[in-house]
Amino acid sequence: MWDSQENDTMTFRWTCPRGITALAAAFTLFLAQGSLAQADLLTEADASVVEIDRDGLDFRRIAPKPTDPPLIYDSALVFSNTGREGARVICKGFDDAGRPVGRAATFVPGLGLRYLLASDFTNGNAVLGQVQCATKGRVAGSAFLLGGAAGITQLPAQQGDSDGAIRVRFPVVFAQ
Repeated sequence: MWDSQENDTMTFRWTCPRGITALAAAFTLFLAQGSLAQADLLTEADASVVEIDRDGLDFRRIAPKPTDPPLIYDSALVFSNTGREGARVICKGFDDAGRPVGRAATFVPGLGLRYLLASDFTNGNAVLGQVQCATKGRVAGSAFLLGGAAGITQLPAQQGDSDGAIRVRFPVVFAQ
């Protein structure tokens, strides 16, 4: 905050620590809630998880073609294993209201690549939402929107390490 002194020079008075502290506390609480939600991914029963096994060759089959209808879209959630050990990735999808819409998993071989589609979480129904994933392996996540006139467009993916697990969050996924 700026203060005017008697000689009309401006000085800076430090009043931010409480604001920064409050912001940091809110951010920490936000991250903790996300961690708790993601921690459930590795401990929940696997009965409702759809196992998917697609490699790079499968991706060529579903990549958009110029003859595809312009309004068909899907998000590809791509997992690259940077380690030599295979890793299972478990994901949970949420709709735009934050309601769970489904779970899917894939096994990524050492130094390999696998991907899921947003439609895997919804049995082919249209969805706009987010997906949260967790793994104990060394996996990096990327996301792409497939289809329409855009062809293939990169989407955001956020990644972090928590409690010995890699957490990958895809804040925007879409399937139609």
